[in-house]
Amino acid sequence: MKLGEGETWYSAIQSITMETVPGDETLVVTTSAPSYQSLDASLLDRALLSTGSPLLESYSIRTADGSGSGGFAQTLVGTGFLYPVE
Repeated sequence: MKLGEGETWYSAIQSITMETVPGDETLVVTTSAPSYQSLDASLLDRALLSTGSPLLESYSIRTADGSGSGGFAQTLVGTGFLYPVE
């Protein structure tokens, strides 16, 4: 399955890094999405939230206007978006 034309959230990702905040490691996703209220940022947040990945115990999304959101992945089995590597 390929991403649809309207699924621009994936191509909006510019970088993914791990940063240490006192007492916590956070996965930081920097994106070209205009703000944390944009559709791309919302879809990216939902994709991260639903992975259940232990790497996402804490994550943050940074958007073009400097705003952002964050959270932690739910540890539910069988959730997430499954897009095969091309």
